[in-house]
Amino acid sequence: ARAAGIDKIFVFRFNSGPTAFFASYDITEKDLSPKPVAIAQAQAARRLYDSVFTRKLAIGGATWAYLFEAQGKPLVIYWNYENEANEGATISVGAKADSLAAEDLMGNSIPMDSRGGEGLVLPLNGAPVYLTSDKLSGDEILQLFEKAYAPGEVVFREGDPGKGLFVVLEGGVAITRATPDGEKLL
Repeated sequence: ARAAGIDKIFVFRFNSGPTAFFASYDITEKDLSPKPVAIAQAQAARRLYDSVFTRKLAIGGATWAYLFEAQGKPLVIYWNYENEANEGATISVGAKADSLAAEDLMGNSIPMDSRGGEGLVLPLNGAPVYLTSDKLSGDEILQLFEKAYAPGEVVFREGDPGKGLFVVLEGGVAITRATPDGEKLL
C-alpha cells in the first residue's frame, strides 16, 4: 500500500449483525443502508483529501475555524463544539453572497442568507460547516469572522435588533444606557 502512495488505512466495521456487541460502531444499518456517520465521514474525507492544514482561529467561546489549502483553494471548516442542540444558532460574517460557498456536514449546499445586505448569516452548531471561495484567500475568509472596532466606535445601541454574539478578544467595552439626562455608564 505504501508503494502506491497510501499513507494511512482506516478500517471500519461494515456490518457485524443486529445482535453483535459492537454493532453501534458499524457504518451501515441492519438493512445495509449507510448510517449518517458514514456519509459525514465521506464528506470530511472528500473535502480534506490532499489538503494542507494552515492555521486555526479561535473565534470565541467554543467556536473554532480551521484553514486548509485544498487543490490550490482555501477551505475553512468552522463549528461550535458546545452548540450541538441549538439548530437555530447563526454567525454573521461580512461577506457578499457570491463570495463564498458553504456545505453542511453531509455535503448539502447551504443557501447564502444576506439579511438586508449587511453580510452573510451562516449556521452555527455542533456540526462542521465547510466554506470555500474562488474570490477570497483563506486568510480573507478567516478575517470575515473577526471584526475590529475603533476606540469610541458604537457596536450597537439599545433597542437595535440582535445581530449575534459579540466576544471581546482584545481590549474592552463601555456599556451605556440612554437616560433623559444623557448617556449613563453602566
